[in-house]
Amino acid sequence: MHYCTYTQVVTQKADTKKMANLSQDTASAVLNTCIKLSNTSDFEHTIQEVVKDIREICGAFICCILSVNPIDRTCRVLAEASSEEGQGMTMQSILDEDPNFYEIVAEKWEDTIGGSNCLILKNRSDMEYLKERNPVWYESMTTHRVESIVLFPMKFGEELLGYIWATNFDTEKADQIKETMELTTFFVASSVASVQLIRRLKILSSVDMLTGVLNRNEMNERIERIVSGEDHLRNLGIVFADINGLKRVNDEQGHFAGDRLLKHAAELLRDVFKRCDVYRAGGDEFMIIIPDTGDKELEQFCSELKSKELGFGPVGFATGYSCVNDSQDIRKAMHTADERMYLDKAAFYEKHPELKR
Repeated sequence: MHYCTYTQVVTQKADTKKMANLSQDTASAVLNTCIKLSNTSDFEHTIQEVVKDIREICGAFICCILSVNPIDRTCRVLAEASSEEGQGMTMQSILDEDPNFYEIVAEKWEDTIGGSNCLILKNRSDMEYLKERNPVWYESMTTHRVESIVLFPMKFGEELLGYIWATNFDTEKADQIKETMELTTFFVASSVASVQLIRRLKILSSVDMLTGVLNRNEMNERIERIVSGEDHLRNLGIVFADINGLKRVNDEQGHFAGDRLLKHAAELLRDVFKRCDVYRAGGDEFMIIIPDTGDKELEQFCSELKSKELGFGPVGFATGYSCVNDSQDIRKAMHTADERMYLDKAAFYEKHPELKR
C-alpha cells in the first residue's frame, strides 16, 4: 500500500521522558502553549492565540483547530489563523460553502491518515497519496493552491475531538513541526475535553432532560437575578402554561405517552415563544419570560398557543399571563399569571368534567 514519504506512526504519549528529549525550541513552544491553556479564564480567546502560535511555528499559510461531532455529523471551527498569503481560503469559508463537509471529507480523515497518528504531505508527489485516499479533499485543496499539509487528530483517550491542521507549511522544518505539533495537540485535546465536560455539566444543571427547555433551577436563578437588579428589564411579561388532560394520558396510555405529550408541548412552546426563555417549572407546568412586551401581545401569544393541537384526544394548554413595567416586580406578575392559569384550567374541566383530575 502506498503511503506518503513523510507519514509516520507514533504511539508514545506525552510523558516526562519524551519532553526531556525535545529540542530547546520545541520544548519552549510546547511549554508556552501549556502555560496559556492552564492559566486562561477565556478559552475562546486563548485557543485563538494558540492556533496563531502554531501557524507561526509551522510557517504555514493556514492553521486551524477543527472540532468534530460524530453524533450529529458536524464540524466546527474552534480557532483559525492565516498569513497574508493564505487569506484567500479559510476553513470557515469551506464549511460555509459545503454544509456536508463532515460527511464527504472529514469523516474520511481517519482512513486518510491510514493508521498513523498524523499526516504530513510535503510536496506534490506526497499529495498524490491524498488524491488516492481522499479525492474530494484533494480536489478542494488543489483548488485552493495547497501544496503541503500537516494534519493531527485531537484525541482524548479513545474519543476523537477534532483535528489540528496546517497548509503550505515550511517543509524545511518538517521534523520540528511534527515534534511540536504532536505534543501541542495532546495538550490542546486535554484542554478542549475539559471545556466540553464543563459545558455538558452546565447543560445538565440548567436544562430539563426530558423536554429540552430550561429547568426549574435555571428559572429560580433567573428570577433572583431579575429581582436583585442584575438582569433589569422593562415591560416584562410572564406566561404560565399547563397541560390539561395529562393525568388521563398517563393513566390510560402510560407514562411513555405522557412523556411524549410533554416533549411535544415543549416544542410548541418554543415555536410560539421563539425569542423568549421557556422553563419547565415542574410536572406539566411551564413558565415563559417575555421581555419588552405588553398585555395585548401576551394575549395573542396565549391565544396562538391554545389553538395548537397537542394530540392525545381532548387535551390542550391552560394559560395565564401578566405584565409589569418594572421587572423587579416579577414575583407579582408570576402570582397573577399563575392565578389566571388556574382559572383557565377550571373552565376547561368545567367543560370536560370526565377529564377532571
